[in-house]
Amino acid sequence: GAMASTFEGVVKRVIRELDHGGKLIPVDSLQSSAGFQPYCLLRRKLPMSRFQKVRYTGINLSIRDILEPGAPEPDVKQSTPIRVFDCTDGEALGGGELEAAGQGRLAGKASVSEYLRISMKVCTRKVDPNVWDAMKRERRLRQPEHKVLGQLRNCKSDVFVVTEVLQTQEEVTVSQTQKHEGSGQFALLGALSFQGQGQGRRSRKKKVSIPADTVLAFQVAQLLVDPDWDVLL
Repeated sequence: GAMASTFEGVVKRVIRELDHGGKLIPVDSLQSSAGFQPYCLLRRKLPMSRFQKVRYTGINLSIRDILEPGAPEPDVKQSTPIRVFDCTDGEALGGGELEAAGQGRLAGKASVSEYLRISMKVCTRKVDPNVWDAMKRERRLRQPEHKVLGQLRNCKSDVFVVTEVLQTQEEVTVSQTQKHEGSGQFALLGALSFQGQGQGRRSRKKKVSIPADTVLAFQVAQLLVDPDWDVLL
C-alpha cells in the first residue's frame, strides 16, 4: 500500500511524546495547518461511520471577523520551547502459503522496514481563559451578523474556536524511508504445468519540509452565537 503521509506520521509521534492527556487534535495535512491558529473559527464534520474520526475544517474566519469592533485579538501565551527527538526503526516480517484446489501453491516471505527520524523544536500557544471573559464584556456580535454564521446555523452546524496550538519553532526537514523485500516460489498446476521462483526488493524515500510556525495540533472550544456570544471551555 502507499506510504502514509509523512506529515501525519510526524504529528502522531510528536503528540505521543508531549500530549499524554490526549487533549490535542492532530492536524491532518500541511496545507490546511494555516487555518488552525488561535482564535480561528472551525466547523466540525461528524464521521459518516464509526471507522472515521471527527474532523474540523477552517471557515476562513477569526473571532475578530464576527465581533465589534474589528480590533485585533488579545495576545496569546507562549510556552518555553521544547526539543522533541524521536527515531523509529521498525521491521515487520511475514510468510505464508496459499493453496487453491487444482490451482497450485504459492509460498512466500516478505519483510517491510521503515526508518523515520524526527528532531524539532516546538512550543504551545494558548489563549488565557480569562481573556474570553474580558472579551465578552467588551465586545458584542457584529450586526448584521456575518453571513457565514447564518449559513452554519441554518445547516445546524456547530462552530468552534481554536484555544490552543502546538506549533514548530523552526523549519525542519523530515525523511522517511521504507524498504520492501520479498521472495517466493509458486507452482501452477493444471493443463499447463509451470513452476518458478522470484525475489524482489523495493525502496522508497519521502522527504517533507515543515516550515517554522506550522501548527501540528490544536484544541477547541465551542462557540455559541445566539443571541449574543459565549465560549464553552
